[in-house]
Amino acid sequence: MPARPRHWCRKKRNEHDQTRPFITTFSAENFGILRASQANGFKIALSGDGSDEIFAGYDLFKTTNDPHALSTCRLNNVYRTDLQRTDRSSMAIR
Repeated sequence: MPARPRHWCRKKRNEHDQTRPFITTFSAENFGILRASQANGFKIALSGDGSDEIFAGYDLFKTTNDPHALSTCRLNNVYRTDLQRTDRSSMAIR
């Protein structure tokens, strides 16, 4: 299989994202859950964020020619995309 350019994942994702409305996954309910966790002394809270990238759960994975490459690309970037939003939002609760 020929090597893909580094921007391949970003280009494919942008093409896909521009055809669908943007919906954030970090909701107001999460703030309540995190506040309650903090009030009860918890320092760490786990969520399912990132599981779609690991298990190819998005519809996008059904339409791509190489779901494994797309999953790998998304996982390699998840810390600065989807999970960055979750991290920043959750750290706002003090």
